[in-house]
Amino acid sequence: MFCCARGNQAKVAGLAVARMRANAGRASALAAVREAAAELGIGLTPHKLVIKRAFAAGQVVDDQIIELQRNDGMKELNAEFKAARKAGTSFVTKTS
Repeated sequence: MFCCARGNQAKVAGLAVARMRANAGRASALAAVREAAAELGIGLTPHKLVIKRAFAAGQVVDDQIIELQRNDGMKELNAEFKAARKAGTSFVTKTS
């Protein structure tokens, strides 16, 4: 199973299906998907790798929250969030 950028899956699938013969097996289907993506210039990433990256990103966020809690940074973060919500603006944090 593969993932690609949002909106591109239909393009890849459409071209792959158009190129496949009826009753093609799994190997032929995967080859058609890879070829279609390459022709369209659309990158494919294995699903397992996408999941692994998502969990790693979540861990980074968890680690940053733990660090903020240790250094009383959550107070500042919460104050900024409350002020943005009260003003009706979007919440954007400052980067250091």
